[in-house]
Amino acid sequence: MEVFLRLATLDWPDIDGPRKVEAVAQRVVKGAYDVVIVIQTQIGHPEAERILDAAKASRTRWAMVDGYGVTAVRQGLDRFLKPPMSREIGERA
Repeated sequence: MEVFLRLATLDWPDIDGPRKVEAVAQRVVKGAYDVVIVIQTQIGHPEAERILDAAKASRTRWAMVDGYGVTAVRQGLDRFLKPPMSREIGERA
């Protein structure tokens, strides 16, 4: 995924449990991520809401996607980010 979307790094933080969700939210608030991608099929609503609230509070770009395949991620980026981030990082040269 990193190569196709031209990302320097991709972090898949562990979010199984309230403490881990809070740790991710705190990293978001502190500016650890350039963009937050929430995969709806992999996270519960309360956990997603906490992480997205942190992204909004810190003005971190974010998107919700329907799956973790490249197509689903690109569609989510296009839907949520203006201008669409996939045009910045996901177009093939």
